[in-house]
This record gives sequence, structure tokens and C-alpha cells, in this order.
Amino acid sequence: MLGATRSARRPRGRRTVLLVLGAGLCVAVVGTGAPALAATPATATVATDRPAAGGTDWSSLEARARRDGRVPVVVALRAPGSGVTTATARRRHFRAQRDGLLARFGGQRPHAFRGLDGAPFVALRASLADLGMLRAATEVRSVSVDGVTRLAVTSSFGSAGGQQLASMWDYSRIGADWANANGLNGQGQTIVVIDTGVDRNNPYLRNKVVNEACFATDYYGNGDCNGAFYQYSATAAGVTGSAAQCSYHAVCAHGTHVAHTAAGSFGVARGATIIAIRASHADWDATRRVWVPGFNYSDLGNALWYVHDVLPRAGIVAAAVNMSIGGGAGYAGYCDNPVGSWITYEINVLKSDYQIPTVISSGNDNYANGITWPACNSNAVSVGNTTLTAASGGVDAVYGYVTGGSNTAATLDLLAPGTDICSAVPASLDYDGSADGWQCGWIGTSMAAPHVAGALAILTQKRPTATVDQMVAALQRSGSTGGVAITDSRNTAVTRTRINVANALYYSF
Repeated sequence: MLGATRSARRPRGRRTVLLVLGAGLCVAVVGTGAPALAATPATATVATDRPAAGGTDWSSLEARARRDGRVPVVVALRAPGSGVTTATARRRHFRAQRDGLLARFGGQRPHAFRGLDGAPFVALRASLADLGMLRAATEVRSVSVDGVTRLAVTSSFGSAGGQQLASMWDYSRIGADWANANGLNGQGQTIVVIDTGVDRNNPYLRNKVVNEACFATDYYGNGDCNGAFYQYSATAAGVTGSAAQCSYHAVCAHGTHVAHTAAGSFGVARGATIIAIRASHADWDATRRVWVPGFNYSDLGNALWYVHDVLPRAGIVAAAVNMSIGGGAGYAGYCDNPVGSWITYEINVLKSDYQIPTVISSGNDNYANGITWPACNSNAVSVGNTTLTAASGGVDAVYGYVTGGSNTAATLDLLAPGTDICSAVPASLDYDGSADGWQCGWIGTSMAAPHVAGALAILTQKRPTATVDQMVAALQRSGSTGGVAITDSRNTAVTRTRINVANALYYSF
């Protein structure tokens, strides 16, 4: 009865909620209003504020330290030799590099230092003297600015015309309803959601969140996990409450919305459980004078480290990691170097050591020739956003030519529904007038990615020994067995499969 009531629900009236969107975070909308059209797709450009591959831009770092007193940096530690192949040996190597580096500070802990046991990097706020020491340290591979995935206001637009679709259209479109009805629902699998936090008490996520952790450093360089830089535990339960959603802005509902789409009561993998990791901090937007969620690159790296290094030792090997995060500059090719080499490392070892896929949204910049970091990593599973159009008789299409249009490129892996998505939100952040913990009308690649994470959990349930590449290939090739291969009309050289998990289950993988 509950499901029947929800599936019939529609956005109410013309109420529109404008969320602040950043780097891959979606716009959430409830109500009506036409999308703001863009005359042409945006052209992706590669960021210029990052060092060349294999190098460190010391002059830029030193200039910032002189100007500001300290500069937030991530220090990639020296990589192990070719003979170091096991997770235990790598952990031992990076621990020794971290401890050796700390010793160079003469026993005085650097400002805002974060260096987790066995992680391939450390983070700190470095003074000019600290930079000089780092430049000479043999433990250091490279140093780069610890950037923040910032948030920016985007025009709100709602569900009208071709986008006025039935609630929950996405699950039937990708065959998730059939899979769940036939017992292929992700039972026994766990999906990690790295985001703004998850409301574990939401009625549509009850008993779903089985592990929580937090990695967050705030605007001032202080810990934002209840006053600490991180809260986590080596136990199977993690630290209960550490991944509670933030509350200072409407977009704090993002993590809950994403988590439910992946594995909630009416999500893609309804039998799977959720590991919630909050990696966001309260970041001050001086232009709009409001606090918004921001994601430090180092905090995202630490969250991935937790999934790779801590959870398996607690007996938890996730079926997928979902990061509906990323934005800004677009990359036509892969960006493994130099952007966040430590992030690349963690994505790579999650795949190589445990066959855990890292699913990442491609970004909402309306690029037809580039996807954003970190989705542009070669071993990430990048996901773009599809919609349906009434004008074409309900044919799938890439969501483009609009403010917040989906990014695509030759490197994009998959497409999934990300337009007018209904899902759970914290009741305290439910601004559609109902306060029932449920909202419709969310749009973005943020919404597309968890559809893929849920699909991968279902495929893992069917074949636990399958590799990441085999499962992604099954989702890609399901287009030839009844799925949908979509050509991006903004760039006809890009054709990708909109996933169909029901078809992929019967693809030989």
C-alpha cells in the first residue's frame, strides 16, 4: 500500500526549490517551470591550476603560502617498488613514508595534519618553511593544492512539458522492477555512498545503513566530524551517527536522495545495504554569503582509503562505491595524472585488490566533449544523465542543451536515468510542503550514478566472482539485447548504452 501511494505521487503545484549545486551535485526541483535553454553545448576546458604530470608547481604553492600564511596541500607519498604487491605490504610501505615525513617536522605535528595509517598521501596546511621541508623530503612524490569541490548557484528548473513523467519512471525503464520482483535485488551486497551524509532514520532507509564514517576538514582547517578530522572504526558497524547528513543547506539532502536511489526500500538494489560516508564540510560561499557543502580532495581520498583499507579487514567488501561528486573543468581524455594521483591510486586498488567499482557522476556542465574530475579517471565507472522526451514519443535522450546538462565524452562509460528522479530526503530538509521524507523532480548526473551502483550490486549478487570490467561490459552490451544505445545529439561521435539491468543479467559475463 505504501508503494502504491508513493508511486502515484506527483510534484505539488509550482513550488520550486533552488538548491546550490556544485561540482556534480544536482539541482533538486519540485514543481513546474521550463528549463533554461543553452544555445550551444558548453565547451570543456582542462583546468590550468594543476601541476604538469609528474611534477609539483612549487612556485605557485610558495606564492600562496607567502600571501595567505599557509596553503592547504596534499602530499603524495613515494610509491613502493615493483616488488611490493600485497595490500599489507603497501600499507607497511606508506606507513613508513608517513612516519619518516613526520619525523622531519622535529616532533611538532604540522597544522591540520591528516595522515591515515597506510594511506598513500597526507594532507596539511603548509607554511613557507613547511614547503621547503617537503621539497627536500625523500618521502615525498609530489605536492599539490588540496582543492575543494565547490558549489555554485545554478538556475532552477522544473518538471514541465517533455519532462513531466510519472514518478518512479526510472526503475521500470532500466528493468530494476523486474529484477527485484524476481529475487535479483542486491541481497547480501553493500553499496558505499560517499556524499553529504545519509539520514539513516528516514522511513525509506530504515535498517539499510549498516556502517558509517566521516572524513571532513572545514573551511578554517578544523575537523568537521563532530570536531574531529575523521570518525571511523575498524568494526563492522563503523561509528553510528558519524555520517548523519549536514543541515545548513537544502542540498544537504543530496546524500540521502542518492543512497535511496541505489539501495533504498524502492531503490534499484532493494535488497542491498548501505555504508554511508560523509566527506563534506561546511564551506563558506563568500559571493552568496551562505554555507554550502564542500568536498576537500583529501577527504574524498580518505573516504576511499576507508573502503579499501579498513572495511575489508572488518569483513566488508563493497559491491560498489558511489560518488555523485565532481565538476568544473572537463577532460576529453583520462585524467589519471596529474589530477589527484592519490585518488587515482585508491580507485585503482579498489578495483585491482577487491574488484570494487567506483561509480562517479560525469558532471552537470552541459559539456559534450568532456567529463569532470574525478569521473575522468580511467578505472572509474563514469555515468551521464538520460531523460525521456514527449516530442520524440518517449525515446531516451542525453539530458543536454540546458543549464545543468549532462557531461559526455568519448571516455564516458554508461548512461542512466537522472531526470525527474523521486527518492528519499531527510524530513527536516523536505521543502516540497509534505515533510514526508520524499521528494520528486531531482535532476543531475548525481541521480544517474546511483542507478549504476545499484545495478552493479545486483550483477554482483548473480555472479560474485565477476570482475568490474565484466559487469560494466554486461551493462554496456545490454544495449544490443533490448537496451538502448543513445547517441548524444550534441556530439554524434558519442553513443553510449542507457543501462538495463534486467537485460544485463542475461548477458553472458
